Amino acid sequence: MKPLALEDLSREELLAWIKIAGLFRVRQVDLLSVRHSTLSDKYLAAMKKYHDASDSEGRAMMAWHSWKGDARQKNLLDRIYLDMKDVTDRARRAMDRTEREMDQCRAAMDAEWSKERSS
Repeated sequence: MKPLALEDLSREELLAWIKIAGLFRVRQVDLLSVRHSTLSDKYLAAMKKYHDASDSEGRAMMAWHSWKGDARQKNLLDRIYLDMKDVTDRARRAMDRTEREMDQCRAAMDAEWSKERSS
């Protein structure tokens, strides 16, 4: 059998290992720190998606403005621009939602640290 790494274990196996190893005394702030790290990665991915969508929206708008041909093609370019605008708006909302979750997590971490310092 090949050597195992933590990444190879299932969620249930990891939880069982933590309990067996006596690591069940995990502080809330440690869990919040892991969650914040995950949310930070999610935020960066959402930001990249937003910037890509915004760039595509800008290119679609430039194509629409520069088109001098028939009206049917102009209408098609208008629909493409509006679709890209919708994608950009959805990406922005996802990025904002993730940022709010990060802020809430950070506030919870700060509250836990304050509790630990006062006790």
